[in-house]
Amino acid sequence: MLVSIFAGTTVADEDIFKVGLDALKKKDYRFAIACLNDVLAKDPKNSEAFYYRGLAQNGKGFIESAMKNFDEAIRLNPRFKEALITRGNLYVEQDEYDKAIQDHTQAIKLDPEYALANISRGSTYGRMKNYRAVEDFNSAIQLSPHDPRPYIERGNAYLDGGKLEKGIQDLSKGIRMNYWQDLTLYERRAGAYAKKGDYDKAIEDYNQIILLDPKNYNAYFNRSIVFAEKRESQRAMEDWTKGMEMQMLHWKDKVKPAK
Repeated sequence: MLVSIFAGTTVADEDIFKVGLDALKKKDYRFAIACLNDVLAKDPKNSEAFYYRGLAQNGKGFIESAMKNFDEAIRLNPRFKEALITRGNLYVEQDEYDKAIQDHTQAIKLDPEYALANISRGSTYGRMKNYRAVEDFNSAIQLSPHDPRPYIERGNAYLDGGKLEKGIQDLSKGIRMNYWQDLTLYERRAGAYAKKGDYDKAIEDYNQIILLDPKNYNAYFNRSIVFAEKRESQRAMEDWTKGMEMQMLHWKDKVKPAK
């Protein structure tokens, strides 16, 4: 039987769920929600449909509705580890860290070899400035040594704890593991190099940021500060001036009147 889903589109009943997931992957959240509404109207105990509808609602910014869907998905399937992790991450965004830790810990109990659960809990501990984050990232690295995320997160935890050399090593590994275009990694590593007094390496990282994003005015400002620390006043002034120019262009584009 064919049923109407959204804006005149028709698909077979058995394909609605798949169409909804495809829409979710394409970030067509409105259509995804419409499809999953139809699935749940026919199957109100479908925990996966609640979970994916929650993802779509979160994508639309409907945080409260998303949370209710994750709650229902977990109520229907208490062993739904992906839903536990996602709900925990949403709790983190609401600064409800204790609830996030509970969800992530439950996911770890359900599957001790699920690296993402350790990464998620470690990230939450990191937000709390709790050094237990490093323990979770160590576990994640043992479980999934080729995943760059636990190295990056552990590096950030080390830097937050003042362990600059260890933090730099982990961020460097993350950069090498296919994250070479993540500018935030270069920014954090450059800051760590500057704190160590290794100004040339800090400048190399700011050079890379500017190469990848020539309009990044913060990189010019930060490189200017490093040049000043090196007592290269002329280069410091040039970078500061360039940063001001880039910042003015940035805000000019932001306030450009609509045609």
